[in-house]
Amino acid sequence: MADYVAYFNGDFVPFSQVKIDPMDRGFLVGDCVFDVARTFNGKSFRMREHVDRLYRSLKYVRIDPGLTRTSWSGSARRSSRATSTCGRTSGTISSGSSSPGAAAAGRTRPARPRSAICTRQMGFVRYANLYDTGAHGVVVRTRSFNPDALDPKVKNFSRMNFNLAELEASDVDPEGWPILLDSRGNLTEGVGYNLFLVADGVIKTAGDRSVLQGVSRGTVFDLAKELGIPISEEDLQPYDLYTADEAFFTSTSPCVLPVTRVDRRPIGDGKPGPTVQRLLQAWSETVGVDIVAQAKYYAREGDARVEQGVLTVEAGLRSSVRLAADPDARPLAPSTSGSRACSSDTTDPASPSRPLDRASALWSPSSPSSSWTSSGRSWSSRAWRRSA
Repeated sequence: MADYVAYFNGDFVPFSQVKIDPMDRGFLVGDCVFDVARTFNGKSFRMREHVDRLYRSLKYVRIDPGLTRTSWSGSARRSSRATSTCGRTSGTISSGSSSPGAAAAGRTRPARPRSAICTRQMGFVRYANLYDTGAHGVVVRTRSFNPDALDPKVKNFSRMNFNLAELEASDVDPEGWPILLDSRGNLTEGVGYNLFLVADGVIKTAGDRSVLQGVSRGTVFDLAKELGIPISEEDLQPYDLYTADEAFFTSTSPCVLPVTRVDRRPIGDGKPGPTVQRLLQAWSETVGVDIVAQAKYYAREGDARVEQGVLTVEAGLRSSVRLAADPDARPLAPSTSGSRACSSDTTDPASPSRPLDRASALWSPSSPSSSWTSSGRSWSSRAWRRSA
């Protein structure tokens, strides 16, 4: 098993060497914030938006990370370049460790916050088949964050309500994905994903007063505008979800995930709908990767294939890259026809070209031998979007 490169309190070390102080306030009282980004073809996607959200959270909870945004972004990209082409970069900053009495009282904060960044391989098994069948949602009794107590726009680790929501959903449906309401009974979000529904050709979602300002959520707004699909933020109740034509979740890993049943009721005709398909196709074109095919491939092949191309760390941080492809190969250029607002960070100077492993080439839309290219579609053209 590969040992991933991690940034930890100013140094790059093997992930196995990252240790949590039991007196860390993030561990004790959840006094920490975090964010998660992902890569496509080895390039980070919307890293700037993720870092901006992280620093808004830090400002809100009054933690000074001791790092500029540029330094944090550079460390995150260095971590992401040390993994396979489909990595998940997570960064966490806690307020640090303090004496037992001070930690319990919460009166003072430590002088030195703790920071950690690591990119690990993505896990696809849970949701890869759901692009075809759809996820099952469960509207749970556990409520979402009340903005009067803790603003849900802060991405934090105070998540006991999310844990309880997952347990409650599994009681109803072992494969259920929880959907939370606010104190007034309005739909909000899931446990790490935003919720959308489609009714009469309009995409609808909760306003950001009661939900996390998801980066993937923002991407859907941009893609919907490009595709000419109306989108609205409004108060929605379970009734609106039960009677919708389509529903879907958005999150960093799956991007857009169709929802075909909620509380054991079919949504629409009980199958993934055309709006979800158009969004997935547009997103795939934007990042230069067939998102659905990539997930299905790795879910079937398992971790062994994902680890090809991973930069492993040996004693003394002597690293070696295991590539299955020609070492002189270069990453395939992503499509330039996507919306500029939706583009991945492919032009960032901190993300230089690097060899591509054979597994990534299998789903590359530019690969003529790929079995994962979309049938009959030209990835460099928008015509299919307008006529979809």
